[in-house]
Amino acid sequence: MKQLSLLLLFLVSFFCFSAEESVDNVMKLISQLGYEASIAQNEGKYPESEEKRAKLISLMRTFNAPKIELARQLSNLTSIQNLNAKGVEAEESAIEALEILKLHPTNDQIQIAILNGNLAGALLLQNKLEASRKYYLKELAILEQIDQMDTHFAASARVGIGAIEAKVGNFLKAKELYEYALEIFLKISDETHPQTKRYIEELKKIESSIQN
Repeated sequence: MKQLSLLLLFLVSFFCFSAEESVDNVMKLISQLGYEASIAQNEGKYPESEEKRAKLISLMRTFNAPKIELARQLSNLTSIQNLNAKGVEAEESAIEALEILKLHPTNDQIQIAILNGNLAGALLLQNKLEASRKYYLKELAILEQIDQMDTHFAASARVGIGAIEAKVGNFLKAKELYEYALEIFLKISDETHPQTKRYIEELKKIESSIQN
């Protein structure tokens, strides 16, 4: 009887340890996927980045990760879906993140600002220009409140509004916004960075439209 009790105690301890170990392994995998997704995005490997970000979110759902962090990763997914020109999917990801934050508010104003900007980008891809402008302006308003107007977040929002201006034919205003934003980007990266390179190419097209 004593041996049976010891065996049961050993089995309970084993399974508890295994469960804790499994959770630890999952958290490490989530962290690794997030790191790899960010690296792939910075290297311009957008499909790979989206795939890893989607796997990360799937794991977070399965293991009931904190809702605010799930919203953060959905915002990140929106960003990479925008880069992959998946406007509809990106909008869906952003809306889900916003709904989560309505139920589970965050004090992280940067998170909220970026999410608004990512949603704006998704709407821009679908030519929902006024809705897109509204969310870019929301992003800038939040960033202004927390003194973050000289960051790449604010610069990205200005580029977004610049793209809207270009679409409606206001090329001089678009040029002004792009040039202002690129000054910030070129302080933190060089012309070979995929995002900066893309913005430079877009500015060249705007300048060409002005000349024509």
